[in-house]
Formats: sequence, C-alpha cells, structure tokens
Amino acid sequence: DEVFWLAFEFLVMWILPNKANALYNAKKYQEALALYDQAIAKDPSNINFYNNKAACYLTLKDYNACVEVSMKGLEVGEANHAPFDK
Repeated sequence: DEVFWLAFEFLVMWILPNKANALYNAKKYQEALALYDQAIAKDPSNINFYNNKAACYLTLKDYNACVEVSMKGLEVGEANHAPFDK
C-alpha cells in the first residue's frame, strides 16, 4: 500500500511539471501557472518550478510577479545549495 502511494506521488510529480511545460509551450500561460503552483505545493524545494513560473509571468508581462517568484526561487536555490552565483 505504501509503495503504491509512493509510486503515485512520483508519477504526479513527473506529470505536473511536464504538463505545465507543455501548456507554456502552447502559450497557455495562466493554465501553466496553476500547474506550477501545484508542483510547488508538492515540492517547494524544486527551483525549476519557480524558474518556470517566473518565465510565465515574464511572458505575460507581469514583471512584479516575475521578480517576486524569481526572488523566491533564489531563496529556495540557496537553501538547497543550487550551483549558481549571484
């Protein structure tokens, strides 16, 4: 039973960002944002979700939201020792 739920969670964490990326590529930015939010809720330590969410806001020209999400992504990256320089 536990193995089933672990496999299910793994599958969800693979599907959410891939579907969000597909929506972004299809220029369905609002829908992509909703899925990136779900992915972040499931794994708030994944900097890629914040980066992709920021890209949606940038494309939508919502620069304040883009900066806000980007800053949160930097915090998450630093907390998880992502390899980047400021």
